[in-house]
Amino acid sequence: MVYSKTTLGLKFAYSTNGHGIIEFDLTPGKERELDTFPNPAELWKRFRASEKIQDEQTANQHSRLHGFATRLFADPDFHGEPALVTEQEMTETGEIVREVTTEEPAVAEVEENSGPVLADDSEGVRRKYYFDGGQVEIAAHLVYELDPDGRQLRVVKFSEYAAEKVRTLYPSAADLRKQWADPALRAEIIAKLEERGIDFDQLRETSNQPEADPFDLLCHLAFNGPLRTRRERADRVKKDEKSFFEKYGPEAHAILSDLLEKYAEHGTAQFVIPDVLKVPPISDRGNVIEIAKLFGGPEKLREAVSELQALLYAA
Repeated sequence: MVYSKTTLGLKFAYSTNGHGIIEFDLTPGKERELDTFPNPAELWKRFRASEKIQDEQTANQHSRLHGFATRLFADPDFHGEPALVTEQEMTETGEIVREVTTEEPAVAEVEENSGPVLADDSEGVRRKYYFDGGQVEIAAHLVYELDPDGRQLRVVKFSEYAAEKVRTLYPSAADLRKQWADPALRAEIIAKLEERGIDFDQLRETSNQPEADPFDLLCHLAFNGPLRTRRERADRVKKDEKSFFEKYGPEAHAILSDLLEKYAEHGTAQFVIPDVLKVPPISDRGNVIEIAKLFGGPEKLREAVSELQALLYAA
């Protein structure tokens, strides 16, 4: 009880053996037996009375101090390692036939109004990432943000975490769009997000948007932009950008259409040259050198594919 009062600063503490409850009221230093635990409202009322708190401003200050105390409970250096819980199974004569000791699960601190409440290992192995002087651990749909010493600061949903990082790197949807349309700059964006543990397959899964284009998904989460599927983007280019396709001969036109279809089905990875040219149905139209000649050479081919990608993200 001394530890509860002096170290933790508690006003009320409880002990039970599963049959009865003992309350230690540390304000006057009394103890009594209870049938049930008191509710938070009752404890708050008794606390205000013991501290003679009359005005709401002082009450709010105490409320904030309580929030600080909850963070300390997640710090092993403050209160020690988690408690061990021992369960015993006995015979009628009192002989112990089975004994199991487990670690009491820790309750993670969560920001007000956020979704996740408990931090445990049920989501699988946590992946760790270090960047900008900080670190995070990611498991399934949750992200655990840690301070430089590895202490947990907060728990957020993976989609919310991704949105925050996008806004930090790119202040507006227009800025993100401009860089995303350029294949080289897009690769830099993807690399930066991967450094922070943001994987598009996982983001689509946790957001329940398996067909969304990665750019649209990022804009939707970070800037509340409209969601478009890859198919919708591909169809728009076919309909509105006919002049682009008409610049090329029938065979080159067909290859660009194949690339657009591959994008609609599988994403922007299908624009990697020359790899995609070696896969059917494009490979059925000739080898890499033969296909490049249809566009006027390798550089002209790359220019055409880059322009096609820019048109995909023009609107």
